[in-house]
Amino acid sequence: LTSLHGKRHLSSTTIVVTNLRLGSTHAGVRYNTCTVLPVRLQSVGLFENQQMRFRIRYFTLLLVNIVGLFILIYLVNRKCIRLFKVDIPQVLLPRPQSGNDLNNSLKRKFSWDTVSIEVQEQLRRLSAIDWHRVKPTADCNHRFGYPPTSDEINLMETGPGAAWQRFLSSINSCEVYKSEETLQDVLQLMSKEPVLETAIMKGGTQVKLLITFKNGRQAVFKPMRFDRNHEADPNHFYFSDFERHNAEIAAFHLDKILGYNRAIPTVGRVFNMTSELKEFADQQLYSTFFISPVGNVCFVGVCKYYCMTGMAICGNPDMIEGSLQMFIDTPYTPFDRIISPYRR
Repeated sequence: LTSLHGKRHLSSTTIVVTNLRLGSTHAGVRYNTCTVLPVRLQSVGLFENQQMRFRIRYFTLLLVNIVGLFILIYLVNRKCIRLFKVDIPQVLLPRPQSGNDLNNSLKRKFSWDTVSIEVQEQLRRLSAIDWHRVKPTADCNHRFGYPPTSDEINLMETGPGAAWQRFLSSINSCEVYKSEETLQDVLQLMSKEPVLETAIMKGGTQVKLLITFKNGRQAVFKPMRFDRNHEADPNHFYFSDFERHNAEIAAFHLDKILGYNRAIPTVGRVFNMTSELKEFADQQLYSTFFISPVGNVCFVGVCKYYCMTGMAICGNPDMIEGSLQMFIDTPYTPFDRIISPYRR
């Protein structure tokens, strides 16, 4: 648009909105008028600058986060390497030897003169065993079975638990024990050895505890359920009542009197439920202990049928009697499992 005199009054930095109409007459001259909206283009440039600053700030923060992440990964990696570092020993290969040097070295290592006199004597006894008498199936009528190692060679420990080791070493395929002296020593140990740990022995229908002694040996404890004078209901089946703890003891002595010597050694023992059983119980057994309404210490245990609060085992007030049977678990005594015909 131009003025009356043909000169431009609008610069390129203004936005013009025209409204053409007939205007008034000034000095006898009639001219067209227009409306000018003064919106400057500087605001557009300001908006572009704000966008640029936002982009710069965004990419800066992104770069800082990436660098920080790489630093964190590096530090964690260094820490893990330090924690799980395994020193691999350097293996030095031996210098190749000639034939004569190798023979001389082997002779020095395996010379009979380098073996102690005790070991030589034990090896002689071992070589003198009558191995042809060893049969796959023992003939127990003539007592020819797998010979116990202790009869031929003395490889047993010494100390307080030596009697236990002697007993385990004397077990053969025909009888569990032979020496009366060793048997009495084992029974004495089971009746007085201090307790190291108590735990629930899983399996079976009755409550049983696995007692670990301070000498490292173990025994199975069956607590008393009935008084010795209690008579079972004749209307009950034999498997409907609790097992008698003294029945285990009686079975051992009856087997011994008959000369079979096949029953596991069993003794009676009275435990303090607070200072011996609960004090050394594992977490599973410890959680079942409680105090009865009359103030006796009780525990429930874990088993198939008779393990519930209504059938808890209680002391008087915290003393409980039971049978303690040797737990045989040793690689020197292999055994097979035979199903009992009287199992329920």
